[in-house]
Amino acid sequence: MTNPIVQRVLELSKTLFITAFKLASLLFAFSCKTVGSILIKTGELVDKLASR
Repeated sequence: MTNPIVQRVLELSKTLFITAFKLASLLFAFSCKTVGSILIKTGELVDKLASR
């Protein structure tokens, strides 16, 4: 038999870990999107300058 308190703590830590992981992946996706759009904008500028 495992201690119910230990069980509860494990459940809570698991939930916290999952939440933290989801937040981290959201932040990562957001930063990638931002960097991607900046790169696209820079690429468009370079294209405009090169086509002149």
